[in-house]
Amino acid sequence: WDPPWTPDRMSDAAREQLGWSATPVASLPMDMKPLKTGSEQQGEDGSIILVNPRGEAYAVSKHEHMIWTLCDGTRSVERVVEELANTLGAQPEQIRTQVVEIIDAMIRVGLLTNPDEFVQIDIA
Repeated sequence: WDPPWTPDRMSDAAREQLGWSATPVASLPMDMKPLKTGSEQQGEDGSIILVNPRGEAYAVSKHEHMIWTLCDGTRSVERVVEELANTLGAQPEQIRTQVVEIIDAMIRVGLLTNPDEFVQIDIA
């Protein structure tokens, strides 16, 4: 599995748009259960577009869409890696870094949330 959309192959402008540094290093708890937010749309050309709750749209690849779809709040980051690896016929260690970086980027742009970060405040 050698996706063309990994951070090291992206242009500086693309990395900047996603909020990545020149050398992204994502570190997420592998037991975190990310939850997708926003909605998905199909572009006129058939492309997949994810729209965060702020209305910001991001064109994503088929594999990025698969990752977003798997992040339903019930699967850990590690489980997402394992299920995607199984679907792609790859070993989890082959794709773990890229998947973690994509999940991290999606959290930063508001396409995923970390449900553990929400704190309910009683304002009554």
